Parts: sequence; structure tokens; C-alpha cells
Amino acid sequence: MTATVGANLPPGPGTGKHLNQALFILARNGAFRRWHEQYGDIFFVDINGFGPSVVIQGAELHRKVFTAKADVLHAGDNALGRVLGKGSIFSMDEEEHLAERRKLLPPFHGER
Repeated sequence: MTATVGANLPPGPGTGKHLNQALFILARNGAFRRWHEQYGDIFFVDINGFGPSVVIQGAELHRKVFTAKADVLHAGDNALGRVLGKGSIFSMDEEEHLAERRKLLPPFHGER
């Protein structure tokens, strides 16, 4: 997911995308841990190469994101989607995304 112009974004480091990229490369876990401690479970960070992103942490927040209705959260333009292409599930929204997800789900919900 990516931010849209004028969106209400959560707080986050205002250090600039290039410095954030350096922190991400040099101390990925440390950088995210520090940002989490400083800004909480939801924060905004702009990392060169990934673009502006809202980061969420915590099982309950992840559950809410992954169970949200398709018309509420949008993939937007994202680094992984750009790498994997327009046909990637990471680049799809709403009905197209849901149709592809339905194809992927059965193998993960077989007999146990």
C-alpha cells in the first residue's frame, strides 16, 4: 500500500528517504525497532527504493489489514509490485485481487 496525496498519515521519522534507506540497509531490524518504539504500532516511513509506506506492527493490526474489505485498502504503486509486474497479486486491487487470492487459498486450507 502506498500513501495518497492529502491522506492523513501516522507520525514517522522526518529524516528523509535517503537517510532512511541508509538506516534500512545498515541496521534494518534496529531501525524498525527504534521507529516502532518512537512512533508506536503504526508509523509512516519513506525509504528510497520502496517509497512512502505505512508500517504496522502487532498481530491484531495485521489481522485487521488482512481481513479488511477490498474497497478499503488499496495496493497502489509499490516496490514489490513494480519488481514483480502488473500481473502480481501485490499490484492488484479489489475484485482482481480477490479473484487471484481465491485461486491461492485452497492449497493452504486442505485437510489437516
